Amino acid sequence: MRFLRKYKFQLLRGALQRGFITFIRQAYVIALDSMVRQKHLVFRATHEDIPRGFQQKDSTLSFREISSWKELREDDRKRLFDPQQAIDFGGVDWFDQGWRLWIGEIDGRLAVLGWWRGAKQSRDFFCSLPEDAELLGHVTTLPDSRGLGLHVMLWVTFMQERIKVGVNSFYTNCREYNIPSHRNILRMWYCCIGYCTVNKYTGHRKWHSLFDKETGV
Repeated sequence: MRFLRKYKFQLLRGALQRGFITFIRQAYVIALDSMVRQKHLVFRATHEDIPRGFQQKDSTLSFREISSWKELREDDRKRLFDPQQAIDFGGVDWFDQGWRLWIGEIDGRLAVLGWWRGAKQSRDFFCSLPEDAELLGHVTTLPDSRGLGLHVMLWVTFMQERIKVGVNSFYTNCREYNIPSHRNILRMWYCCIGYCTVNKYTGHRKWHSLFDKETGV
């Protein structure tokens, strides 16, 4: 959990630089998440929402799927697994659980990575997914590559490729306190469809849809 505490501290520090009111808002949602309940925001985008003409302009940046950690450069693996750097890259066993990994490299060096899985591997998600949908999550941009918009470029490039093979919708989520991720998700043409609350003490989990059950709007 070290990386989580470190990330929350970074969010507070960044919020303070943007003003007192922004800091208070960030501190409030972090306090709720840490002491009362987790609130997971859930988003969806369809193949019709994703623009076909979006292209990344950096010729040194390339994306690809990898099927195991061994496909990464040795120095990239060492960096990800270095406890001193506390990089939240996911789980070493996620490949075994059906997750797949999409990475972005700048001049051959790892810069950003993001995981995804199909509907069959996502039965434990906060809401049910259609069979032709995929779940995207856990994007990590390495510290020296932040500020380049790689989160958006990774996902949009990935979604464009998956649409070609018949994927019709994409789902993702982020915690309420993670305001930067929330903003990035909205920039990628996603719409918030609901949220799930998890009580910190009882573990009770409740799904809240933002759509009317009868009309769908």
